[in-house]
Amino acid sequence: KFGIKKTLPHLIGIPTGHVVQVILVCYGLGNLFLAFPQIQFYMKILCAIYLLYLAWKMIGSFNIINKNAGGRPLRLYEAALFQLINPKAWTIAVGGVSGFFLLKKLCSWELCL
Repeated sequence: KFGIKKTLPHLIGIPTGHVVQVILVCYGLGNLFLAFPQIQFYMKILCAIYLLYLAWKMIGSFNIINKNAGGRPLRLYEAALFQLINPKAWTIAVGGVSGFFLLKKLCSWELCL
């Protein structure tokens, strides 16, 4: 709708904001998982259920897109900051950290497996 040049800051801003979000979640949930390891399992389940719920809601919301509607693509900082209020991004960050956070220190050969 806007072209690649005008949309490029938006395309760069979303992963930039999400990486920052995942790093913050790792620091926060990492300490929680080390203190209470059983919470990690329940976080995975809750995040998976919420993502399925969002997918179900999205399937029912398809409509015709009006290409003549006004607007503009988000700027880099707007797209990065948008991740702070994006519930799907939070769910993916929490679910990813819950699924892949290591509770014990592994040897280098174990990481290769």
